[in-house]
Amino acid sequence: MKELLVLPGKVWNFDPKVLEKIENFPLDGEDVKAVSDGTNVLETIRNVQNGLEMMKTLDVENLGIKDSWDLLDSSLSQFFEILSSQKIWNSSNVSFPTNLPIDTIKTFIEDEYQENQRNDILNFLKEIQILKTDFHEYPNKLEKMNEAMEKMKRWEDEKMNPVKTMVDCFEMECNASLKLPEASN
Repeated sequence: MKELLVLPGKVWNFDPKVLEKIENFPLDGEDVKAVSDGTNVLETIRNVQNGLEMMKTLDVENLGIKDSWDLLDSSLSQFFEILSSQKIWNSSNVSFPTNLPIDTIKTFIEDEYQENQRNDILNFLKEIQILKTDFHEYPNKLEKMNEAMEKMKRWEDEKMNPVKTMVDCFEMECNASLKLPEASN
């Protein structure tokens, strides 16, 4: 209770002056959202890639979803191969596979699969659904994130390497006198 009584004093003693570290911070709210959205895009892609690697370790040979599982595996593998070969991708040169049997696999996992990685597989399928639904927006989100990060990089470069005026000590501006060593015989 005493801590709560002390808190208003701390709040009222708040110093509103701008911190030198963040003065002239180049990103506005829209830029910060762009970075957040871009990070979410990359995280979703990474989650699906990790899920695909996990999926390859599962033995589905004797399960009733082998064909669906194989189709999902080959489609996603091909998608990521194409995606990784693109330096810059947009909706016109990379498209997300449309023939994925996600619902078939999900129904089987929910109804019949009782192994340890059940929840991991369901989460993986959910991430695929997110990727499938939102993929058309990803190139634009990544482009906006890159633009915001470029602003940030320029700002950091300016803060780390400020332009300094050079002093030419050959001119009269330098008051330091040089002592030359005495000549030795």
